[in-house]
Amino acid sequence: MNDRQTFLVTTILVLMAFAVGIYLYPSLPDPMPTHWNSAGDIDRYGSKPFTVFLMPAIGLMIWILMVFVKRFSPKGFKVESFAGTVNVIQVILIGFNTAIGIIWLLIANNPEMQIGIAIGVAIGVLSMALGNYMGRVRKNFFIGIRTPWTLASDEVWIRTHRLAAWLLMISGCVAVAGSIGGMPLIVSTALITSALMIPAIYSFFAYRNLEGFSEAP
Repeated sequence: MNDRQTFLVTTILVLMAFAVGIYLYPSLPDPMPTHWNSAGDIDRYGSKPFTVFLMPAIGLMIWILMVFVKRFSPKGFKVESFAGTVNVIQVILIGFNTAIGIIWLLIANNPEMQIGIAIGVAIGVLSMALGNYMGRVRKNFFIGIRTPWTLASDEVWIRTHRLAAWLLMISGCVAVAGSIGGMPLIVSTALITSALMIPAIYSFFAYRNLEGFSEAP
């Protein structure tokens, strides 16, 4: 995916998020639900104007941040060599944000909808989508598993992200299937979190085995 296509798709997604919020605004309750407990019951509310446009605003911030990543990465950590992958990740992140925002508004209008299933499936799909591209991300300061050990070694970066790719794909599949089957949202979230934490921990041991730690003088 080239830069022009990415700009067009992500701009449409951000505008869609704002448009849906504006369209549904008159029919939405005030205050609006902002948090659900592990049983799927609403336990927190927020002001309508803030809640309706929170996710679209976050999508716009992601859009701006990704422009910054492409243009202002420091020397030695430029993203041009995998720019196509960065573009796809940008679309995935903004698409997920837009989907979550729309789901949020629809559930606010229809409290009987099961938020755990919808959000669990969404984060599972996000995990699988990111896992499909994680192995193609090269060393940089903004995207990926950025630990001191991955940033210090190209080989550790590659091995860590290959592991992350597999774990994200597996945990995403489990999250989607489990959410449809009634698995609590907190379990799906824990799966995805573990798929990111395990490679971060692994990077330390990979660096120790490949590079070693020099003794202090």
